[in-house]
Amino acid sequence: MKLYRVILRGMTTSLGSHVTWGISYVIAPNPTDAYEMVRQYLVDNKIGFDHDRELSSIELLADDEEYPDCNIRLYLPEKLKNEEINTTQIKPGDWVVLPDKHSAKVTEVFKDDGGTTAKVTTCYFIDDLEVN
Repeated sequence: MKLYRVILRGMTTSLGSHVTWGISYVIAPNPTDAYEMVRQYLVDNKIGFDHDRELSSIELLADDEEYPDCNIRLYLPEKLKNEEINTTQIKPGDWVVLPDKHSAKVTEVFKDDGGTTAKVTTCYFIDDLEVN
């Protein structure tokens, strides 16, 4: 997983809403998923206009790899790295909502004796993480 700063074309000041919706920090496996998570959240919650939600830039800030290309190490609890959900009609690439209300992108689907299991990669907004 990687930590990205996602900057949109609009909503980059907090005037009016007291929230800078156009600048987000997202933990996701790749930049496409990071942007999609931000965009989908804004669409689902009817925040901003289409042109405000267009991508301006994405910056890789940190990575949880042992020797990250960006030279900054991201440390994550093990439970954030991979999660599994059970379902019957799902395919790789689908977005699902986990019981903890976070969005996840299905990366692999396989069948076993218990039914269908989907391996997913979870994307989190940095505000969703608990810091101790």
